[in-house]
Amino acid sequence: MTVAQRTMGAPSHLLFDVVEALRQVRAREAAGPCTKSIRIKVLRNYSAEFVEPFLKYYFGRIGVGCTVAFGGYDTIHQELLAGDGLRDHDLVLLSLVLEPLQAADEAAAGGAAGDILARVTGMIDLVLERTAAPVVLNTFIRPILDAEGAAGAVRAESASSRVAEINQGLRAHAREKAPRCLLIDFERLLMLVGLEAAIDRRMGYVAGAPFRHGFLSAYAYEVFRIGRALAGAAKKCLILDCDNTLWGGVVGEVGLEGIDLDRNQYPGKAFYDFQKAIVRLAGEGVMVALCSKNNLDDVMEVLDRHPHCLLKRRHLVGYRIDWQDKERNIEALVEELNIGMDAVLFVDDSPVERERIQAFLPDITVRTVPKQLYDLPLLLAREGLFDKLAVTGEDEKRARLYQAEAQRREVAAAFASVDEFLGSLELKARIEPANASRVPRVSQLTQKTNQFNLTTRRYSEGEVAAMLASADYAVFTLTAGDKFGDIGLTGVFIARRNQDEAVVDTLLMSCRALGRKLERQFVVTCIEALDRRWQPQRWRAEYVKTRKNGQVAAFWPTFGFIAEADGETTQYVAERNALRLEQVPYIQVEAR
Repeated sequence: MTVAQRTMGAPSHLLFDVVEALRQVRAREAAGPCTKSIRIKVLRNYSAEFVEPFLKYYFGRIGVGCTVAFGGYDTIHQELLAGDGLRDHDLVLLSLVLEPLQAADEAAAGGAAGDILARVTGMIDLVLERTAAPVVLNTFIRPILDAEGAAGAVRAESASSRVAEINQGLRAHAREKAPRCLLIDFERLLMLVGLEAAIDRRMGYVAGAPFRHGFLSAYAYEVFRIGRALAGAAKKCLILDCDNTLWGGVVGEVGLEGIDLDRNQYPGKAFYDFQKAIVRLAGEGVMVALCSKNNLDDVMEVLDRHPHCLLKRRHLVGYRIDWQDKERNIEALVEELNIGMDAVLFVDDSPVERERIQAFLPDITVRTVPKQLYDLPLLLAREGLFDKLAVTGEDEKRARLYQAEAQRREVAAAFASVDEFLGSLELKARIEPANASRVPRVSQLTQKTNQFNLTTRRYSEGEVAAMLASADYAVFTLTAGDKFGDIGLTGVFIARRNQDEAVVDTLLMSCRALGRKLERQFVVTCIEALDRRWQPQRWRAEYVKTRKNGQVAAFWPTFGFIAEADGETTQYVAERNALRLEQVPYIQVEAR
């Protein structure tokens, strides 16, 4: 099978042609360096070098530079024991195939599953000791042909059973170490791309390179999905059309009983399963909104009364259901949610509406309802656009938090001034040093917060945990609420001690909490606490300019910081006694 033939059968989001990947990578590199980059270390026991161009290709598509360093062929233990510099990388791949793990005297019998699992988990634990970065593992592939046939496959000592036992042990170990450990299922990738595009038996024997470019491309895409989440580039909001997207047919014409939406019969089952995927995303913290040219009452009747409609009002963070232009309605929704356009995925069945959104709102990612409806349930999972490395308590209640925010906006209209409105909210702020239970949320906020983020540094859970363990670092969190309800853990302040100076490493706030001066009180409380603890002579801070954080460009001078150097990164300094630290009078602070 030729490269062209294998490419024809590739899933639409994957590129199998390594020559084309290299061409596009070189074109991007010639255009200049990327503003963001990710460093990947590959520890492997097979020839995996051709994964590199695919990694660079996928990361390049979102404007992230990618550097890949390969360990020696099957020298993992030696490199780990020698203290190879894993701490300089953002992701570490422990990429293994089964055959080299089997000792020569065990090869005939295939190797005992427990012995192999112990060797692999030992490697995992050693890697985790050497790095704070996420470690990406993979499962092993069972024999394509089982020599013992159907009868032998059920025997515990068969090759398939041994591999299944090892994989089960790997999954258990990865769960125990999660989210520092992430697991890519090699058998699923093989099913995705097909046997002929995945396995190269000849090169496996000749050069220890058992995988074709199609498989390595799919592997690279899975790694890219993890890196995209780390880089804060995952989507946050899903905006959906209704007719022929959430259900089949036009509800205003065929009525509640006439639409296609059913848990048992096709095509209604395809829409039912699509809604199941949407509800799952909503439960993981994805903002779900509707934008449809329709009668509001008709749509709400489906959500409230249709027996097979899984999507309910409680899952929504907002909606625009009327006869206005969709691009204007989406603009209003995005402004209301206080997110960037590039954080949005829009799904619609109409080519006219999709083209309008792409023309007027080019930063939004647009996807179509597949012509073959049986592909619809896979639409949101295929590319992993909403991937995150962990799901936190704030994620699970996100829709309720935004619904409460809508109530606040309604009440605000009755007040003559912003301060008068804010004073009426009965704002409360709990500001405290982070503990181990807060590590997942702190890491998540560094990875996803882009607008009110002074430095946009991304930290893994391992890196946050290392800061908590260091006497020279301080990590504070802000959890807020008001008379309308909980706002959640929405702020992170990270500082480090450098001799007689204190340096603000990270200051960020979720967009959901902005507009209340919580960020000002947060900074005041954190600096005062660290002044007492560290007693620095001066404070330093910086603003690292990005495409999205322009709103905070002048933040530090309002506290008395003076710019020392200007440019893409602005350095600030303030003598301890020159800081302007004013309490916000209408915020009740609980500090620990």
